Amino acid sequence: MESLERSVDSEDLMFLPSGKARDKLFSLVGRLSELTQGSFGKVFDAIGEREGMMERLLSNMVIFDLSDLDTDRDANIFTWMMLKRVYDYRRKKPNRGLPHVIVCEEAHNIAPARFEGQETIVEKMLREMRKFGESVWLIDQRPLTVSRDVLGLCGTIICLRLQYSSDVEKIADTMHLNEEQALKIQELKMGEAIALLPRMNMAIPIVVQT
Repeated sequence: MESLERSVDSEDLMFLPSGKARDKLFSLVGRLSELTQGSFGKVFDAIGEREGMMERLLSNMVIFDLSDLDTDRDANIFTWMMLKRVYDYRRKKPNRGLPHVIVCEEAHNIAPARFEGQETIVEKMLREMRKFGESVWLIDQRPLTVSRDVLGLCGTIICLRLQYSSDVEKIADTMHLNEEQALKIQELKMGEAIALLPRMNMAIPIVVQT
C-alpha cells in the first residue's frame, strides 16, 4: 500500500502535458485512493505488511462479508485485489497439501458478461492456479450475467434448476448439452442437478444430498 499511497499523493501528475490524460489519471488516482483509507486500507495494509498474514489467511476458514461496502464497485475492487494477492502469493509459494478453495458468490460481480474478451484476474486464476494448489468456485443464479470466458474455463460445472430461457441457452452451450438435457434444466426438482466433470464428454444428471 505504501507505493499506492505515493502514487496517490504524487505531485508529478500536475506536469502531464495533456489535459485529457491528466483528467483520466486524476480519476484513476481518486478511485485508488479509496484503497488507502478506511476499512479497505486496514485490510490491505495488514495483509501486505505483516509477516505471515497471507499464510494465516489461507490456513483458516475465512468469510469476507462485503454487504457493508457502499457500492458494488467497492466490492468488485476488494474482491479483485484479494484474488490478485492470493494469485501472487501462490505463484511464489505453491500449496503442496490439500487444495485450498476460494468460493465467490454472485460471480457476475467479479466476472460480468460485459468483460467477455477482456482477460481479468479471474481468468488468470482459473487457468493457472490449479497447478499451485488453489481452487476457485464461482456461484451465481444467472449464468447469462457471467462472462462466457470464465464459464468456459471452469473444470467442473454443476447446474441446478434455471427458470429463464436465456440462462438455459447460455449454460447449455457452455456444458455442450443436447436439446433434451437443456429442456430438463427447467424441470429439475430440489436436489437434482446436471453436472459436467473434467475429462467427461457429456454432462450427467446427479442428485445433491443435503
